[in-house]
Amino acid sequence: MKQILWFSALIFLFAGCTTYVDVDGERYAALSSSQRENLIDISRRSLAKHVKKGLITMIESDYAQRHEPEFRVQYRGDRFGSAVVLWRTPGRLIEFHFEDDLTAEIPICSMAIRPILPSERRIQPDKSIPGR
Repeated sequence: MKQILWFSALIFLFAGCTTYVDVDGERYAALSSSQRENLIDISRRSLAKHVKKGLITMIESDYAQRHEPEFRVQYRGDRFGSAVVLWRTPGRLIEFHFEDDLTAEIPICSMAIRPILPSERRIQPDKSIPGR
């Protein structure tokens, strides 16, 4: 009897932790908080490489290390789609784009930097929307 209860608890633990999102009538497994944090960590670690290349400043890198980014995901399958990790520094937007398998050991990633337009300077992320 104890084995059955232990096995049931184990199944519930693994099955009960997955969150889902509905996209165009389809239900997909969403990224867990640790999987989202992994993409943010990958982005933060790559900032030092971009400082060395002169693409961003040390001040922008420090800003990204201290502040939480905006995080957006568009699902096209279970933990599959595109994700954006975005920092609005005082002068520029620093974006990391992840594509396809968002849980891959080495996910497909690109970086984009652009100036913040005067019309965008006062825009704050909407914290009420999940994933942002």
